[in-house]
Amino acid sequence: MYRLERDPPRGSEGETSGGARSGAGSDPFDEVAKAILATLKKKGGRAEFSEIEKWADSTEVGKYTLRTVVNELIDGGKLKAPEGFYDSGEELEPPVPKVVELPHVSERDVKRMKEYLREYWSVGMLRLFDDMSKSGMKDVNVVLRELMEVGYAELTPSSVVNATEKLRKEGGSEKGSTKGDSKLSDLV
Repeated sequence: MYRLERDPPRGSEGETSGGARSGAGSDPFDEVAKAILATLKKKGGRAEFSEIEKWADSTEVGKYTLRTVVNELIDGGKLKAPEGFYDSGEELEPPVPKVVELPHVSERDVKRMKEYLREYWSVGMLRLFDDMSKSGMKDVNVVLRELMEVGYAELTPSSVVNATEKLRKEGGSEKGSTKGDSKLSDLV
């Protein structure tokens, strides 16, 4: 299904020069990450790592691939390890979280940031974080990531957060959406 071999021996038959990655333009590690997130959603957003390992065994995802992808999701803020990690004593292996869960995004915080971005639709990231923190928002990064994933905001290479047309037009609000408007990121 994911075309990732279970820790294949070196020089095995069928190995391509690209290793385990194959397919035109598709990244099997991204596919595994999406499948892990979907599996967690089905389980209510939280699961013991052993449950995720059982899922991986059933889909023939290797344990090192699973651990690597889960740790990348944790590092990227798409997963949390609220109970920490097991101490395996092996520094060469990726750490094993005890429990993994999807970050909880408060609907109140999402609404607050959407309103802010409708008003200030092109804002520096530091200013956004400062203003949102002052308003009482605890997980500004998680909320911003959620808005970016659903297409309400975008982050430029110059660290400017722009509201998308989707957000600016949502709810009938046309504030700040006239043609020819300049964004802060256009000026930087």
